[in-house]
Amino acid sequence: MKFGSSKIFSNKNLINFLYLVTFGLSVGYLVNKEYLALICLLVLAGLIYFIGKNILYALGISIIITNLLLSAGSLKTLENFKENNETVRDAANAITCSSIDTKDKCDEKNDICIWSADTSNCGLKN
Repeated sequence: MKFGSSKIFSNKNLINFLYLVTFGLSVGYLVNKEYLALICLLVLAGLIYFIGKNILYALGISIIITNLLLSAGSLKTLENFKENNETVRDAANAITCSSIDTKDKCDEKNDICIWSADTSNCGLKN
């Protein structure tokens, strides 16, 4: 008894469907800023196609692996990026305030800088 698996895996409609799914997932990853997932999807598809020379296997397996990694949280981008961004902004503000040499200019930036009469310097507000 012989199964027609070779016909299933060379079906043009199924391959076109997987192209459409891959394109849809790629657009979704771009919209959701999941760049690592997009790179993973494309690299896995390329590697699997390079090894097996069957685009159906390559797309199907890469879609499954990428979505499993996304579900497991392995492809999460930096979750503490907001905290890091605030730290970088504070450092930039400190540099900006320290480069101001007159009280008048320091007062112009009164939302982030304060003039210290003791040291005659402009510094970052706490």
